[in-house]
Amino acid sequence: IVDTLPPGVCYVGPIQVAPGHWTIDNPVVTGGPCATASSTLTFSNIRTSSPAGVAVGTVPANSEDIIVTYKVMVDAAVGPATMLPNTVSITTTRAEDDNYPNLDDEKVTTPLPDPYITKSSPLVALPGSAFDYTIAYGNEARIAATNVYFVDKLPDLDADGTADVKFNSISGSQGEVFYCHNSTSGAPTVSGLLPANLATDGWVDMASCLATGYKPTYILAIVGGLAPQSGPFNITLSVSAIDPDNGANLPAASVMVNNVTIYADEDEDTTNNHDDAVTKTPGFDLWIRKTGSIEGGFPGTIPGADVIYTIEYGNQGTESICNVSLSDTLPGYLIPATPVHNFSSIILTNESGLVAFP
Repeated sequence: IVDTLPPGVCYVGPIQVAPGHWTIDNPVVTGGPCATASSTLTFSNIRTSSPAGVAVGTVPANSEDIIVTYKVMVDAAVGPATMLPNTVSITTTRAEDDNYPNLDDEKVTTPLPDPYITKSSPLVALPGSAFDYTIAYGNEARIAATNVYFVDKLPDLDADGTADVKFNSISGSQGEVFYCHNSTSGAPTVSGLLPANLATDGWVDMASCLATGYKPTYILAIVGGLAPQSGPFNITLSVSAIDPDNGANLPAASVMVNNVTIYADEDEDTTNNHDDAVTKTPGFDLWIRKTGSIEGGFPGTIPGADVIYTIEYGNQGTESICNVSLSDTLPGYLIPATPVHNFSSIILTNESGLVAFP
């Protein structure tokens, strides 16, 4: 048996043969060095102890499948997305039928890195209050990612290009370096991760970003390298529900959508490179509930009997709401009896049963 390993793949061994009554000599390794050149493994002297008396190198007719396994190692210098073909052949000194192939191959490809990112935030934040976005990132692949960075776009409620939340701070856990940009015409360029490149692209360091009067719309986090199968690592981005243009609290029912995207030199799967988080300022939240003095089939009621319906409603939100109306449509088989009130004026009672209006 002759097995040819491609450059970058090195024989480690040991060999194992199954079923257990079969054995074969350790391979003779030629060629190489395996890190940069192909190498050849030559296996010979296959033998069996069952049945007894079979000559070395002989495979009996109608033999069972004989399985030889061994371990190799991919050299650390082999790059991502490299296909590594392996070819094996079997020969004999005798003439043979050609019903089955004597040659086969198997290919394996080194993976690309796979940086990923997720983002979360509280569902609700009060106008003017501070809250945090939590960004988690990592690398799912078994190969390192290089020149990793991510860009976070602060919420823009009115789509005018400027951020509508106040940026407070950002902190990381892996020595990330942060920058800001105040672009109002779309995502700014990241032509390189060196300070000189970033300055040319208009990014400023965090001290400048937090200076009075600077209103960032984008946050950049430089990660650098990501080890294989690493993470998740957390970033905390703090903002306030305050419009930085005028210092006013955001109005009720504001919807703040924040998105983040991670980048690297190479990426196996880009579907996990982006995520959004949505936080809302609470507004009004009407509710209504209706109950009957008699409900259901048991004990039920009889034709002509009275049923009293009670309607309860309210506003669970933090803001007052005007122009509220109620509509109650009776089915044809119900007719109004003696009304609780005349329906021309409303009497409101509170939870204690006391008249609240008029």
